[in-house]
Amino acid sequence: MQKLRSPDIETGAVELLYENQFSVSDKKARAVATVIAMLMASAMPTSSIVALYYIDSAVWRLAFIVLFSAFFASTLAIFTKAKRIEIFSASLALASVQVVFVGTAFGSGGGGS
Repeated sequence: MQKLRSPDIETGAVELLYENQFSVSDKKARAVATVIAMLMASAMPTSSIVALYYIDSAVWRLAFIVLFSAFFASTLAIFTKAKRIEIFSASLALASVQVVFVGTAFGSGGGGS
């Protein structure tokens, strides 16, 4: 069953709403999107460090750093309006943190390789 909603004051458009349909304001949708983006922004670098901790081989650690940096850069390119230099800088910063973690956590012996 359809219900007519009152016309929009600015545009005069009328929306059709169905019984099980609901409407979300732009403000609420943006707030939810912001929270999700913040969680993803903190989870991605943290998960890479956790994964690096459990990888035994030095070669696989380096490969993971390359792959995760590429994934991070592509995620930034797709889901943000960041410039290329900003994406490059953020990816370089993440890779630097990962390399420092591997170097300090596992020493110069290379871990399990």
